[in-house]
Order: sequence, then structure tokens, then C-alpha cells
Amino acid sequence: MPMDDRSAALMAEPHFWPLYFFDDEALEEYDERSRGHDGEGDTEDDAKDDAKGDAKDGAKGGAKGGAEGDVFTAEFPLDDGLGLRLVFEPGACHVDLSVVSPESAEAETVGWDDTAHSHPHVMPWAELDLLGRAAAVHDPALRHPGPMTALLLRFAFLSEEGDEGRDEDTVASIAAVADAAFAAVRPTGADGRTADGGTADGVREETRDWLDLRDLRGAGVEWTVRPDGCRAVTQHGPDGVPLHSLRHPVSDGFPFAAWSLLLARATELLDAVRADPALRSDEVRAALGRCTGPGGHRHLGPLADALSRAGFARPGMLRALSAGPVVKAEAAWVVETLAGLERGRLTAAWCGRGRPAGGRSWRLSLTLPAAGRPRDFGQRFAAELSAALNERGLGRAEAGGGTYTRDENGDLVRRDEHLDVVIRDDLPAGTRVVAELLHRHQVAETAVLRHAGKPYADIPLDGPPA
Repeated sequence: MPMDDRSAALMAEPHFWPLYFFDDEALEEYDERSRGHDGEGDTEDDAKDDAKGDAKDGAKGGAKGGAEGDVFTAEFPLDDGLGLRLVFEPGACHVDLSVVSPESAEAETVGWDDTAHSHPHVMPWAELDLLGRAAAVHDPALRHPGPMTALLLRFAFLSEEGDEGRDEDTVASIAAVADAAFAAVRPTGADGRTADGGTADGVREETRDWLDLRDLRGAGVEWTVRPDGCRAVTQHGPDGVPLHSLRHPVSDGFPFAAWSLLLARATELLDAVRADPALRSDEVRAALGRCTGPGGHRHLGPLADALSRAGFARPGMLRALSAGPVVKAEAAWVVETLAGLERGRLTAAWCGRGRPAGGRSWRLSLTLPAAGRPRDFGQRFAAELSAALNERGLGRAEAGGGTYTRDENGDLVRRDEHLDVVIRDDLPAGTRVVAELLHRHQVAETAVLRHAGKPYADIPLDGPPA
């Protein structure tokens, strides 16, 4: 099983996903629960400091009822001793992803996400989709898209890798798969969501957040092959979202061999499906041909019936074709696998065409003066700005590090704080929120807000509120 019953139950609790997405309010509520009081007398900053401080002192983060203490752990095995392990500690605002392989006695970290110095860019979307499919083939109880995609999506990103970032229909279909994953684990979300998890006017909020944060198209990302044959990623130029990855070509901190074994075994598991004798049945071949043609998703029932009569012995894949309501994003990969089609072909045709991939967003860079400010000023400002933007449906912000200089004694001192800001749909309204907060903290005169991509134009800031 990919996770034990307690962890699966935890994912179904309403407070789990806000914690997993590092929602400030959810983290404060978690801290109050973990300390056993209602927080009376504490300031907002006290609550945040205590939550992070407790975790650093050894408190295991996570929502109540975690699989081990308060730590949430999910494992997604393939076979041959290969798999993935995710460990989430909310008190520390930390999620770690590691690969398990027979080549190593311990799981090896491939990336992590937190609120400070994260390295979340582990894999392109195509690899996450491959691993999700293979895990579902190996474990019939695991649905794809489902909990694995929802949990691991933060470690996947878009680039011009293959064709995944070149076609808006393909990007829209990727968003549809993500929507379906979140719908599977958060079925009681906002009103108006479709059966596949989207909304009438676009994608789910969780999916759009991911697109805002992990869309590295046009950011100078380049995939290369190392001398040992393993694929690595690097970035040329500062345009767009910065790449933070252990998987750069000369890294000695990324388990390249184990990761390559994992991908190879995932591919083998999917290829092995094609060897099932049931697929040689004339009835199955005819039904499969109808499903791969125009409007193929309308013929899934007859295909499931034909497979059952032919003795096809993979109940998880049969369920995807016949259990109602059928999720097109799930049925599409099953038909692709059965027919030996290129991964994503039917997904794009069934889920991407005519479907919006999300509204317009602007990526901005905000530089704040750090001299004379508390060490965590940048993180606190980013959290406050993100909350203000999110409350108005205008975007989000996160700390992106800083720059240092040497003082007269030769000691390194922090000079600037850098924030990554995403404004959605209404740029003037979003920049007004930024300006209001800058004035409130009395840093508007020295702060610089500019577009994160060429031509890196500065954005004028409104004056202080009247």
C-alpha cells in the first residue's frame, strides 16, 4: 500500500492540505493545537516563531494523528525495491522527497520544499506522470491521478522539455490531470467544481498555485545528459522563475543512478501491460481502436467489458474504464498504455482542447533593504504579503533569499531581501497591495518592484494611503 491507514485518514481531514501548502493561518492553528491552548495573549509573530522554533528543537511537524508521532509519511513503491518516500513536517514547514532503491541502505533525498531555502525542482511533469502511472499499475488500490500526484506535484515543474510546454492544449491537459488528483483527495472543495475537479471558469486553486510557482517555461531551463547517461538540469540566464534543484549536472548530492533505475523500472512496468494475452483478443483490439479514435472517451464501457471477457487481470485499470463517474484524465492514460500510444496523446485530446490552463499571471521580483532589519524580516514580509494578495484573490509571494556584503570589520551582513511575487489577473490591483504593505513597513522608498522577465522593467509604486 502507498501509505498506511492513519496517513490516508489524515489526508482526508480538512486541515491537512492547508498545512501541506504552508498556509499561514493553518500553521498558526496547528501550533495552538500542538501547545494545547487557544493562543490567547500571543501575537501572530509569536505563533509563527513558536511553530518554527518547536520544530527546530525536535518537535515533529504534522497534523494530529500522523503515521509516526506527528510526522506524515507516504511511500509509493514500484517493485525490485524501488520507490519514493515523502515525509512532511508541518511544524518545520518542511517536505522531503527521497528515492528508495536496493543500491542504498537508506532513502536518498532528491529534493525538499520549505519556507526558506528549498530545492523543489526534482523532475519534469513527464517524469511525475510516468511514475504515477507505474505506481498505479503496481498497486491496484492506488489511483492515478490521485494522492501520489497531489502530494508530489510540488516537486514537478514545467519547462520546454519534450512537448510538455510547447502546446497550450498540452499544458491545459496537465492542469486537468492535476485537477483530477486534487479532486480525488479534496472532493469537498469549493462549489462549482466539475466531476474532473476543475471549475466552470478554469482550473482548481491548488493547480493554479502550482502553475504559478512551477512553470519554468521561458526561464532558460536546459536538460542535459551526464557522462554516466543520467539526465540533469541547469539554467541559463535569470529570466523567469529561478531553478532550485539538486539535479544539476555536476551535483554530488543527487542520487542520479537510483533515480535512473526508478524511471527505467517505471517504463518497464507500463510496457509489461502490453504483454497481457487479453490484448490479443479481436474484440479487445476492435474496442481499443474505437477508444483511440475521435471521441474515444465515449467508448470506454465496451472496452472494459471486452477486457473483462478476455480475462484481463488488472483490476485497477479496469476500474478506471468502468467505475462511474469515469475520470477522463485517468481513463486516458489507461487507454494510452493498453494501446502503446505516446504518453499524453489522449490526455491532451480528451482533457486539454478548449479547456483554459489558467488566467494571466505576472511574475515580479521585489527587493527590500535588509540593513537594520530582523534576520527573518524577508520571510515575515513575504508571508504577510502573500496572505494579503491571497485574501483578495490576486496572487501570492514567497521569500527568495538575499544578497550579502562585508562591513567595515570584514563580516558578512545581509544587504537585501529578495521576494518572488505572482500577481494574478489584475496587475494594478496587485501592485497596490504590494505598495500598501511597503508603506506600512516604511520601506517603500528604498524597495524595488520589477518584472522578473525581460525587459525587467521597474513598476512604479503608489504613494502612501491617504
